[in-house]
Amino acid sequence: MKKIFYKCMLWSACLLFYATGSLYAQSPVSVKGTVTAKENTKPLEGVTVMVEGTKHGVTTNADGSFTLSNVPSSGKLVFSFVGYKSQTIPINGQTNINVALELESSTLDQVVVIGYGTQQKKDLTGAVAQLKASQLENENPTQVTDMLRGNVAG
Repeated sequence: MKKIFYKCMLWSACLLFYATGSLYAQSPVSVKGTVTAKENTKPLEGVTVMVEGTKHGVTTNADGSFTLSNVPSSGKLVFSFVGYKSQTIPINGQTNINVALELESSTLDQVVVIGYGTQQKKDLTGAVAQLKASQLENENPTQVTDMLRGNVAG
């Protein structure tokens, strides 16, 4: 009876060590990095960095850098930004990942951003006005409506 008890205890201990060893292989890491544009190596602000298959993610700051903590070391990061091709990069235990996003070759002039989403230009009903940054250079607006007043019809 004692032999059976000791064998069960030995197997339990082996199973426990095996289970904890596999947990360490999946230990979470903190990933840092920078996202730049491939064509001019300028940092990209506002790039979405997500862990694939989850809702865990961050956006890049003005320097194009990001820090994402508590990421599975065997996971993948998805980098996406409007006008650029999305990239999926495996982490493989890395703690520093730098990415250069490539411009998407599709034309963006056919998409119009509206107050409640985006629509294709052909499906849009109503008036659309365009305001360029050069028109606002000599103004000192305090609100968005101040910028529009006198620069956009209606």
